[in-house]
Amino acid sequence: MLRQVFLLKDKKVIYRRSFALAYTSEEFEQVLDKINEFIVKPAQNQLFHRPIFNFQIVFGQLNDIFYIFVTDTGDKSKSVQDEIKTLSNTLSGSGLNVEDLVSEMENKRELDGLIEEIHYSLHPKITLIGPWGSGKTALAERLSKKGEETRDIMDFARVHKIQLGNLYFDLWDFILEDDFSPLWGNYIRGSDLVVFVFNSFEKSTRKIENFINLFKREVPFTRKVFLLSHSKNLDAVVVNKFQEQYSTELKSESFVYDITDDEKVTQIKELLQRHLELKRSLPPRFKDLIVESNKAIEKDDYPQAIKIIEQLIKIAEEYQELEYVALFRKKVMELKGEIPVDQIIEEKPAEKTFMAPQRVTFKDVITVKSLDGLGTQKSGQKIEIPSISSLTEDPTNLKRKRETTQIPRSGKFAGVKDKKLTFERSPLVKNDIVGLKPKESSKSKTDVADKKGEETVDKYTEFQEKKQQEKQSFLHDMFTHTDPPIAEPLPPPIKEISVGTEEERLNYEAELLHKTIQERGRNLSLDNCRTFIQQIQLKLNKDILNEQDILNAANLYVKKIEEREKYIQRS
Repeated sequence: MLRQVFLLKDKKVIYRRSFALAYTSEEFEQVLDKINEFIVKPAQNQLFHRPIFNFQIVFGQLNDIFYIFVTDTGDKSKSVQDEIKTLSNTLSGSGLNVEDLVSEMENKRELDGLIEEIHYSLHPKITLIGPWGSGKTALAERLSKKGEETRDIMDFARVHKIQLGNLYFDLWDFILEDDFSPLWGNYIRGSDLVVFVFNSFEKSTRKIENFINLFKREVPFTRKVFLLSHSKNLDAVVVNKFQEQYSTELKSESFVYDITDDEKVTQIKELLQRHLELKRSLPPRFKDLIVESNKAIEKDDYPQAIKIIEQLIKIAEEYQELEYVALFRKKVMELKGEIPVDQIIEEKPAEKTFMAPQRVTFKDVITVKSLDGLGTQKSGQKIEIPSISSLTEDPTNLKRKRETTQIPRSGKFAGVKDKKLTFERSPLVKNDIVGLKPKESSKSKTDVADKKGEETVDKYTEFQEKKQQEKQSFLHDMFTHTDPPIAEPLPPPIKEISVGTEEERLNYEAELLHKTIQERGRNLSLDNCRTFIQQIQLKLNKDILNEQDILNAANLYVKKIEEREKYIQRS
């Protein structure tokens, strides 16, 4: 529902109107501060919306007027924007200056009437919920005026127009007999106030909790109130249960009324106004204080007059009479000898932001001792990158050859010259395995070295074939638990799985094992598959498993699971 309306011109507030409690004067000043950039440098003919302090504001400048409408957060901002545009077109089409409309009392009343029409055009909604036969329809007819037209929402709801104070509201009544209809959700959404109506003889806990859960599910932050209807006899047990359990659970007030009592109907209207937080009428003593302040001014007793007017300001703040608040504050300034000036909203100074320094300079010269002890390196000095001419060249020692350190000998090794050793790649190893062996410097021993190399190659090949046979025997023994064949040739090589890094390869093998086990109607988590793969690698002494290894592992796991299940069934 629409709660407050503010109009600004030339960065000054020229009109205020409150329908219900919303922002106080101090809170409104904070709101103006938050939208300062929109007021000082407005975007012409554009409207915006923003939630601030538990309410929603729709604001923007159309023509030369800046509009601020304060509504509940559940209201549709698009509907409010359309109403603001309609009001702007009406004001601009009247041909009158807005300041004249505000200053002249009769014109101001016409503007108030336009704003009140906008309030009802947004259709503020009060919803009655409760089981069939609880008295919802009877209450709706008693609250609305006799002869007032109603409108139906399809075939499940009827809308009555009721008056609370000077404002009009839509009162919704559910007319279907189904207490558990799925239409209840659409019916209750968008409510400004939800009224629970139950019969004082209602003892069905299931029905009561159904409507309470409906409220919690659809509109948990909407205002609510409990009404317990009865005609003559009252069930005190049911009433106490409502007050102790359901009203306490929803932190809401409960009210018991007789549906035939006109005085109770008036009290229900006052109850609805209080829960909607509509602006109340000023107390009678408000006029008395105004008379007293005028008498004090006539007697030139300004201190007493200021004291009385400050009391009036507090009452006006409490009852959201913002026009009176502005008027009384201006009067206090006059009595204090100050010149009252309309507050002009000025541009908010830009906040200081952190700026990174454009350049960082260091004055102290830092020297770093070289690791080889050949000198020092100053801070900021460029480090030369050595160029590598040969793959066998050591990039860190380009200026000096790699030599054995000359250590003075003593004892029986004294006088023995140091012998330099050079290294070359071993001819026995291919590609992925690198081994180093001393190189003989004597040319006379070349033939002997070749002969030894051939013998070593034969031994290496024989060793590899033997090792492969042992692995095949181990795999066969591990996965089949039977003796391996003795005189069978080696199986053709199976393609090994090669995927990226070691971690990626392990993940791939685990996923493949997981998928293979699933195809056999079993399941093993990926983490357990990773652990299983690592155990197989250790037992087989292999860093990379092939597809056959993973297949054997899956068969072994499934076999063990089936054996365990059979054992459990037998036991």
